[in-house]
Amino acid sequence: MLNRLLKTVFPIFISCLLLAGTTTAQQVPDSLRNRYRSALHDSTRIHYLQLMGEYWENDLPDSALPYFNEAYRISSRIGSSFDQVTNLLNIGTMYVRKEQYDKARTILEQGLALSIEKNYAIRTGSFYNNIGNTYLLQNHPHKAIEHYLLATQYLQSDSGKLATIHANISVLFRDMRQLDKAIGYAEKAIDYARGSRDPLPMYSALTNAGDIYKSARNDSRASSYFATALSLVRTIPDVAQKMVAYSNMADILNTTGHDVEADAFADTALHYARLAKSDRHLAYALNQKGEIKMKQHRFAEARQFFYNAEDPAKRASEWQILRVTYYNLAMSEKATNNLVKAFSYLEKYSALKDSSFNEETARTVGALEARYQSEARQQKIRELEKEKLLQQSNLSRKNIINSLLVIAVLVLVVVLIMGSLIYKQKQLLQVKRISELERERELTATRAIIDGQEEERRRIAKDLHDGMGGMLSGVKYALSQTNPFKDAVHIVAGSLSQSIILLDNSISELRRIAHNLASESLVKYGLSAAINDYCTNINKTGIVNVVFQSVNSDNLPIDTARSNIIYRIVQELLNNTQKHAGATHVIVQLSREGNTVSITVEDDGKGFDITQAASKKGMGWGNIHTRINYLRGQLDV
Repeated sequence: MLNRLLKTVFPIFISCLLLAGTTTAQQVPDSLRNRYRSALHDSTRIHYLQLMGEYWENDLPDSALPYFNEAYRISSRIGSSFDQVTNLLNIGTMYVRKEQYDKARTILEQGLALSIEKNYAIRTGSFYNNIGNTYLLQNHPHKAIEHYLLATQYLQSDSGKLATIHANISVLFRDMRQLDKAIGYAEKAIDYARGSRDPLPMYSALTNAGDIYKSARNDSRASSYFATALSLVRTIPDVAQKMVAYSNMADILNTTGHDVEADAFADTALHYARLAKSDRHLAYALNQKGEIKMKQHRFAEARQFFYNAEDPAKRASEWQILRVTYYNLAMSEKATNNLVKAFSYLEKYSALKDSSFNEETARTVGALEARYQSEARQQKIRELEKEKLLQQSNLSRKNIINSLLVIAVLVLVVVLIMGSLIYKQKQLLQVKRISELERERELTATRAIIDGQEEERRRIAKDLHDGMGGMLSGVKYALSQTNPFKDAVHIVAGSLSQSIILLDNSISELRRIAHNLASESLVKYGLSAAINDYCTNINKTGIVNVVFQSVNSDNLPIDTARSNIIYRIVQELLNNTQKHAGATHVIVQLSREGNTVSITVEDDGKGFDITQAASKKGMGWGNIHTRINYLRGQLDV
């Protein structure tokens, strides 16, 4: 029972030969301390601290930890990343040996991140392997496989470490009932171990291979591998490994009916378990001794061994070993006809989850549960079997999901890059189009200003020709027709009087033209006063009656240039009214609301078609639009 339910426990421990990437130091500790004290450089101190830690790491991990911690502290202070990685690996390894797997994994993952960043391939592989070991020892096979496979990618040049990893993988396949694959990986582990000078990988590979063949019911092959491993363990100083080797021999001898020889090997295994100071090993060795006594029908002695195994199994937090202990206690109580205690231990046994629950155990538990009518426990067994099937499919499903995620990320990156390029191209085209529109607008404004200036010149020329030109021609004619020497005095006086009237009219016309060109009121009194004066002058002509209204616009904060533009707009609107509208009354309103200035011109004329006015492209209408656009204003008709 012990070997069948706990076949992962100690072969795994063998395979967990924690890949710290260092060799075991053989110097006397006092000598190492003296060299450490006399070291002049921090790098030398780190070296001797690591050697002192390695001296104790196999037998006393608690004694090794302070040296590795101090070495890590110094390496962090001087910024030596390689020494930081090495000592994090050593520290994590010590916590695995102390069976503090969660804390070990936290430290190992910290070192893994730094090792990947610095591109230390061998160290990275060792970190992945040891993290896989923590998952393996905590019964998380899928996570363990994931990390072992990652480790092999970095450790192709180290046959010893590859042997250790393949041995671990073989254990996992055995636990998943895939014995052919388990045997294949176990044999590969032995092949890799032959290329290593270190005896530990070969010992580990042989031990795992023996256990795999025992699971496949090939006892003769298993016995051969265990015997070879036992002869090899004498060269290995680790007492825990010695305990495992003797325990394996005791188990195979007990299985093949050699219980006396098995008992002797089990005694030696128990001795090394006590030397190892490991509750895990001690609980295992005590259960093994009890099982041999059960086979010899020495039930009282067997029960005492099982009782002694319960406390170390609890302290080790090893639910598999504790579960076996409860099962063995139930069987020993049953053998002595103490069914009440047997059922009590059986309840404790059933309460603990076992993902590697085999068929023989299921039948035994089913038989005992039938006696006490416990149908609920059968349901637990079925749930465990379903969970096992789900776990076996998780790895392949995870690989498929990872592949799909990688493809999705690649597609998204390509789409984002293409979208960015298209967006930038559109932005460039928009900037170019805006620049072209700005240039067209500037050309249009310039052309309109030039055309406006030409129109203004033509209007001034027309005013001078039709107004002042005619008047001055009249003065000339009147004077030319007068002969002061021949004509009578009253005739000469009449001609001179007519000429003076014409000259006065010419002067008034000249003033009008000048006023139209530059309003004196605009410069002196502002926009409102200038428009008011202009409307008054129109009223004097009698052509049309203009009413001017100023609303909150007496002191407009507008510069002279903008005031002049607004004044010209009003001029143009009133000129159009006089020429084309046929109106008799006009209202001009200048108002201000906040930062907005409004000009309103209303008349009672015949009106006009906006579409036709735009199509004729008259200079007056065009000048009004140009000036309003220049002011960034709005025209409503």
